[in-house]
Amino acid sequence: MHLPRNLSLLLIALLMAPTALLAEENADESDSLSIFRHMDTDKDGKISQQEFVNEVVMRANNGFARLDLNGDGYVTREEGATVSGAVRDAYREGAVE
Repeated sequence: MHLPRNLSLLLIALLMAPTALLAEENADESDSLSIFRHMDTDKDGKISQQEFVNEVVMRANNGFARLDLNGDGYVTREEGATVSGAVRDAYREGAVE
């Protein structure tokens, strides 16, 4: 299956998000432990593939909801442009690092 480049990059970012949170340099040990405990839903001291996938799906759903500004279950170009513009403006204003 061939995905458009932008979609492929988005999927990679979503898949890496939980891993990046666990490895974030600025996170102290309690932050990493908290994230680990959150993802380890069966509390066996390990994160299974299913637990990881569940976290990625939850984050993807949350991300989609942020893009779907009118809540109709679709993201239009206009909605994507609005969100991209807001993020770009926030970076320019220094609100996001």
